[in-house]
Amino acid sequence: MSEEVADYYRKIIKEACGHALAYAFEEIGAKDAYTVEEMRDSFDRYLDYQHFSEAGWRSEIVPNRTMCAAKQSGLVMEIGENRPASALKHEAVIESELHEGEIHVGRHVRGRMLGSGLAEFGLPGYVAFEEPFATVWASLYHGMPKPKGESYIMAIGLSAGYDGQERDFRDSFEIMWRLGLVNSYKADQPLDDQISKQKKTAYTTLVRIWRGMPTDQPGCIFPKDRAYHNTRCLPQGFD
Repeated sequence: MSEEVADYYRKIIKEACGHALAYAFEEIGAKDAYTVEEMRDSFDRYLDYQHFSEAGWRSEIVPNRTMCAAKQSGLVMEIGENRPASALKHEAVIESELHEGEIHVGRHVRGRMLGSGLAEFGLPGYVAFEEPFATVWASLYHGMPKPKGESYIMAIGLSAGYDGQERDFRDSFEIMWRLGLVNSYKADQPLDDQISKQKKTAYTTLVRIWRGMPTDQPGCIFPKDRAYHNTRCLPQGFD
């Protein structure tokens, strides 16, 4: 989108959410980095300001996780205990708060207020719209939307066999980190460090799409993260 269009929507977003964000960070202030406990406190204050807590929503820290997620079944905004440092920066926390708290939780609460189970829990296939919408909504608050989702598409494609061969976790991992290295290799940097980085990235991405499923079963994944892909049109047959 153009800068003019982005600025138009940014003003709408700030008008809708700016006061709630100010209240969310009123006690802990603006910092370069937060703890997961501070992130949880900020999330809870956001839910309070928007009256989402009155519908039963709360936030909690989840052990052995890195991601955030809004779980409709338990009315919980989950915050991974092992959030990476980059995800605890001020702008990143705000983006998570807008993504999970305003879009996912907000749709659930407002749908319930309408008296519609369809609006409350989402029509079939709603994730394909809501995830990219939430991502763009959150990132527009500070700037232009960032390219996202290519790693998910690659992981899903390898595991689900979009090339005609389904793979288990191990086989997908061995291919994925090597593809990452080929695409990012820098001759003036230590090779071992580059390999280690790509292995970590591939592993983290694959853990996300397998999500506790049996990793020795080829193609046994959750493909919904295709919805995060916003860098180019999906190839024919991807849907």
